[in-house]
Amino acid sequence: MNATSQVVAQADAEAVSVTKKVVLTGRLLKLEHNIYAIPFALAALLMAISAAGQRWPGFLLTVLWAVCLLAAWAWSMAINRAVDAVFDRENPRTAAREIPSGRLSTKYAWRLAICSGMVFTTA
Repeated sequence: MNATSQVVAQADAEAVSVTKKVVLTGRLLKLEHNIYAIPFALAALLMAISAAGQRWPGFLLTVLWAVCLLAAWAWSMAINRAVDAVFDRENPRTAAREIPSGRLSTKYAWRLAICSGMVFTTA
C-alpha cells in the first residue's frame, strides 16, 4: 500500500468514525422522539400566541424557538444519560445503551450537555 492509499484509507476511517459518532449521539439523545414532539410543541406555541392576542413572531424567531427546543432536549437527555450510566450498566434492559456499553463516554455526554446548554442560552 503506497502513502496515498494509506492517507485515503485513514480519511475514510475517520469519516466513518465521525458518521458513527453522529448516529450514536442521535441515539443517545433519542432525536426521533424530539422530532416527533416538535409539531405538538409548535401547536402549543400557536395556541399560546393566539390566547395572548399576539401576532406571529416571524420565521427567524420560530427557528430560534426550534433551536432552543432541540438544545434543551439535548441538554436534559445528555445529563440524564450521564448520571444514569452507573445504573444502566447494572440493568440488563439498559446495559446496551451508548454509554454503558462503552460506545460513547460519560465525558462525551457531559461535554454534549455543556454545549447544548450554551446553545440554548445563546439562542
